[in-house]
Amino acid sequence: MPIREPAPSAITDQLTALGSELWAAALELANARLQSEREALEQARQEAEETRKEAAALADALAAELDKAQADIAALHERLAASLAKQEQQQAIINQETAAAIESKHRVELAEVARAELKTRADQFSELLKEEQSAHKATRAALEKSQAEKSRLDGMLTVYESIGGSGKQAEVEPSAVKTPRKSKKTPTGEKVS
Repeated sequence: MPIREPAPSAITDQLTALGSELWAAALELANARLQSEREALEQARQEAEETRKEAAALADALAAELDKAQADIAALHERLAASLAKQEQQQAIINQETAAAIESKHRVELAEVARAELKTRADQFSELLKEEQSAHKATRAALEKSQAEKSRLDGMLTVYESIGGSGKQAEVEPSAVKTPRKSKKTPTGEKVS
């Protein structure tokens, strides 16, 4: 059986010293790596926070644009309703004037004068009706454009909220926006609103 003797103390001391140095070096490397990973993690956290803030700001801006679009649509609805009402009034006036023209034909003494006067008035009312119809078409086109813009903004806002945005969409109650209307006078001096 071979003889086993413990290593001399000088060798064990050197081994212990070497082990301590290796352990210290390993700890230093581990701490350096840990610090580097902490810094990288902190930087990634800051970048993520900046991205979140930018997304939230963009979502808020989109919500504000959506609110404005909804208010514009409400105003256009009011203008469209007013335009339709005015068009109906103009048509009623034309119908009344046409009836008056038919009745005037039975008046022998003023037949020619009445026909010429009523024709002029009917032409003026027809021109007014054409202007109102043109305005009605322009208002409808603007309304359709605003509705398309609202749909686009709705889609964009949904996308940003789905990626973590915190923008809140305010519910808008359309205010009663009334377009001031100037009264016009017919050839007979009657006011038409």
